[in-house]
Amino acid sequence: MAAIADLPLEAASAEAAPLSREERKLLGAFIALIIIVAFPGKFLFYISPGVLILISLFAGGFVRFWRLVGIMFGMVALSLATITFDLVDGSHANMPGLVFGVIGYLPIFILWSLSKDFRVSEGFAWRLANACLVFILLEGAVGAAQWVIAHNSDLVSGTFGLFDTFTKEGTISQVNFCFTLFCMTVYCAIWIHKRRMKLGCGVALAVALVASAAHQALFFMALMPALAVTGGRRFRRLAASIGVVVALAAGVFFLDPEIIESIEGWADKVLLQPTSPKRLSVTGALELMQGKNLLLGVGLGQFSSRAAILSSGSGTSVNLPKILVDTSTYYERFMKLPDFLFQQSGEHSAMAMPYFSILSVITEFGLVIAAMFLFKIVQTVIENIRLGAASPEAWRVSCYCNFFIGFLFLCSFIQNYLELTQAIMIPVLLYIVSKARLRALAESAAASDVAARFKA
Repeated sequence: MAAIADLPLEAASAEAAPLSREERKLLGAFIALIIIVAFPGKFLFYISPGVLILISLFAGGFVRFWRLVGIMFGMVALSLATITFDLVDGSHANMPGLVFGVIGYLPIFILWSLSKDFRVSEGFAWRLANACLVFILLEGAVGAAQWVIAHNSDLVSGTFGLFDTFTKEGTISQVNFCFTLFCMTVYCAIWIHKRRMKLGCGVALAVALVASAAHQALFFMALMPALAVTGGRRFRRLAASIGVVVALAAGVFFLDPEIIESIEGWADKVLLQPTSPKRLSVTGALELMQGKNLLLGVGLGQFSSRAAILSSGSGTSVNLPKILVDTSTYYERFMKLPDFLFQQSGEHSAMAMPYFSILSVITEFGLVIAAMFLFKIVQTVIENIRLGAASPEAWRVSCYCNFFIGFLFLCSFIQNYLELTQAIMIPVLLYIVSKARLRALAESAAASDVAARFKA
């Protein structure tokens, strides 16, 4: 990851500085949260957003609680309003889907509610990176064992899907595992000048490539040069990022010589085949996006979100209680057939899935909320670039912030990533720390400039 590491960071003394009592408590809580997310238990990770909120209330203060409550109630109120219109017209609503939707989008609601006053020290961020290093090495060992046992990249999912190797059942855990590793790689690369972090980044990328989430690898490679460009006119950064991309591309071809054929087949799976599940779902979305649905959406959990899929009973291998199983009229009319075709095809590629977050946000929240969401993304990326311009150290940290945003956004064209709690929860945690550190570095640089002017 030399692409984001061409100048020294802060002094080693800052990294080794003892943490305050409050920071020690917060670090311990964050590490516990990482363990909860990675623990190989069905649905245990769904409690992690609630745990993160509790950590903020009692130890961190990084989430503006009442803003979070307002966002949640606002989204629920919007959904109930549009659902009411449909009920009056004789349509059926999926109330379990609404509940699942609030739970699934909670990490995103948390990101929308972050406090601008939260700060962490360099020592805190560095120790969290060391915790990530331990995580990577342990998960790498588990992933290697899974590969040796199964000889199937679809079953390499670390502790996220620890028992998939024995059940021979590929699950979403593999996607969650790879997404987390790619994000951890960029976070640890902030300290790439440290040998241990070079080792961690190398192991994380190797395991992620072996696990073979092809679309994630391609998005990762696309984002590396883009991040280098945000650092200004430094040819060394761009050249290094291109070197990383070339090395990764070589690794992808080595592990999957048929990757080109697979990529060529994506067009059929997504666009060209008349019975393509993704094409059918998008066609259905265009048909339903009329009248009030265009502005307000059809309601959370009513169409193509993971909440709608889970509550239909087709998105999980666990038999849900009958009270939690339901489908809306919109799902029955437009999504049931694409979902059925996908399940029957035996296709495991995420490219062929009929549901993805970009579609879900537009159809379930409406164009108004979708436009606000896009505006917030662009605004945040610009803010990160501006703060990152304060110093080389700040730029490194801004790279993780913008990588996470860009990576999540791109992946959301493939699958319902915004609701994949196990995939995004640890990266969300790293984003919270990185954004707090970025603001602290920018403030420090500004204070130094003011002091220098007074001395002059």
